[in-house]
Amino acid sequence: MLRVALGRSWVLLLMVLALCLAGVNTAFAAPPPVAAEQASPQVVKAGTGTGTRTDVQLAPDYLPPGVNPAAIVDNLPASPTDIGRAVGSHTPGKGTLTSDQAAPTPAAPAAVISNNFAGVDQATACGCFPPDSTGTVGNTQFLETVNSHYDVYNKAAPHTRTQSVTLNSKMGETSSFLFDPRSLYDATWDRFVVIATRSATSATDPNVYMRLSVSTGPDATLGLFNYRLAFSGGVFTPGRWIDYPILGMDQDSILISGNLFQRNANGSDSYVTTFAIAFAKARLYNGLGFFSPSFNGLPFRIAPPQFQGFDQNNASYWAATSTGAANVINLYRMNNSANPATTTMVFQANVAHPAALGTTRPPRLADQPGAADLDAGFRSMEVPGQQIGTSLWIVHVDSGSTGAFDFPRYFQINTSTNTVIRYGTFFASGNSDDWNPSVTVGAGGDRVYFTWSSTSPTVNPQMRVAVCQVSAGNCSTNLGAGNLIVTSATTQVQTDNVGRNRWGDYSAVSVDPVTNGACAAEQRAWAVNQRALAVNSWGTQIASFGSC
Repeated sequence: MLRVALGRSWVLLLMVLALCLAGVNTAFAAPPPVAAEQASPQVVKAGTGTGTRTDVQLAPDYLPPGVNPAAIVDNLPASPTDIGRAVGSHTPGKGTLTSDQAAPTPAAPAAVISNNFAGVDQATACGCFPPDSTGTVGNTQFLETVNSHYDVYNKAAPHTRTQSVTLNSKMGETSSFLFDPRSLYDATWDRFVVIATRSATSATDPNVYMRLSVSTGPDATLGLFNYRLAFSGGVFTPGRWIDYPILGMDQDSILISGNLFQRNANGSDSYVTTFAIAFAKARLYNGLGFFSPSFNGLPFRIAPPQFQGFDQNNASYWAATSTGAANVINLYRMNNSANPATTTMVFQANVAHPAALGTTRPPRLADQPGAADLDAGFRSMEVPGQQIGTSLWIVHVDSGSTGAFDFPRYFQINTSTNTVIRYGTFFASGNSDDWNPSVTVGAGGDRVYFTWSSTSPTVNPQMRVAVCQVSAGNCSTNLGAGNLIVTSATTQVQTDNVGRNRWGDYSAVSVDPVTNGACAAEQRAWAVNQRALAVNSWGTQIASFGSC
């Protein structure tokens, strides 16, 4: 059973000082140069045993709003190539349909597609792959963040792109290539939040850090509070770096999980542990420095929640797929996230569910017409859960009980009883592979929105969406094929240095926080996902959809 044992008592210190104080393990963020990820097969195991707590110091390294000094320049690799997830090798081929993946019989109504337009592309972003598409919607703007670009669009047609810059320049990073971005919009405080990471330059690289940036208001084009999150002490030793960070939030804090890797002397990387950390909004949103506790020894790719609505729950619930038992979701609980002296994180329960999951994470491959199968990752959490009251919605991809076609599963967990209330699937057809799912909830938890990628031996990669309504009783089943947003012009073949035909690691969907004409707030969501523009060139697509 996975548990985390934590220490509690320590003193909150001032801003940039005290990184070297005796007896205090600290984490400090500063950007290191990024190289192509070359993960070891060990990445797929979960952290076990007792966890440790490492104190983390953050110091603001922000630009005043509107300031863009010439000193901020990009330091990108001359020819960046693969920057994606670290996984082991794949074995091509699939089985047949499993009993729980029959041909879709949709119960949810079709969504209304209100906006649908092209996002950033590979040539503009970085020339690298995959994009790892993510983004979030605000009051008047949609922010898209990919490897390694930052693009802002007007929500209103014709969806003018009002800013298009690199992550490095926007987030104030001058030393390293940033990748694996995530973004969210805090509708309560009208703030955009973006994170990105970097990799170690060598086995002795002394810098272990990420970047975190916060807008000073609802306009994502203005200057940001830019933080270098530098980690040190405890498990954060030289040569280690943070991969696949996942971004969430509760009422009072920004929440982040990450997988820690060790860069080896031969250039390969070994999985070390997974950690969770929380940063108080009261300090982040005001450009102040602070310390925060980091909790290590957690399950691989544990996902923090994003609170929806005006949830004042003191506890945030983090979820991971289990490698120790079939049909189980590992549930952890963090309390007092904004108070570093009293923050705790504990294992809560193994939540049983009836879906036919295995105890391993088999490699997933997605068929496409007449080309090499796409690397679709493996079964684990890829996006944050959505928490509202005692309800936690999560989604991840499964390969079926026999490792057949890839398809997403969604779950609604009651965090007070540790039980699954609702669960179901969605996929385009009986012979499609469906992956890269994201989920969000709105309208007080009554509307649930999804986006995902899909392909088949006869259909080029697609972006699809679906919406269901809890009160109508159609969020407990196979949602069917949903709605088509875009079909790629071609297949994609972009092979990395270990032979994987890389597709992006995740997508994103977020609820619209404001009323749009006759469509009330949170009755519509905005999604972003990947598409193929050419065999060796990716693009992205942005769409809004919902019940109106």
